[in-house]
Parts: sequence; structure tokens; C-alpha cells
Amino acid sequence: MTSIFNPITNNLAHGKRVESRGFGSFTSKIRNPRIGRDPRNGGAVQVETKQVPTFRAWKQLLTRLNPES
Repeated sequence: MTSIFNPITNNLAHGKRVESRGFGSFTSKIRNPRIGRDPRNGGAVQVETKQVPTFRAWKQLLTRLNPES
């Protein structure tokens, strides 16, 4: 699994898109700063800007998983 995820992680860290034909594509997205809540005490906390990975499944994968749809 490391041989699969290391290249994906490295490319996403450099802002590149990673595609696997017939499976899906990975991209990274910037989440804006916001005010969040501390679940322990309900207090407000500042959540900083961060880069998060996103995955979008290709139609071929969705069709294989849901043949009736």
C-alpha cells in the first residue's frame, strides 16, 4: 500500500492532480479558516487554513458498485 499512497501523497502535497483511469481522481483543496467548536467544552476555537485531500470516483467505478442505478 505504501508504494501506492506515497506517490499520491507527494503529488497532492505539490498541488498536482492524480488520476487512476476507471477508478477516480485525487486532488487537494484549501479549506478557509473558520471558527470551530471544542467538543469537550463547547468553546470557540480558531481553525486555521489547511490543505485537505479530496477524491472523486469515476463513472466506471460507480457503475460497477451500483449496477442498478
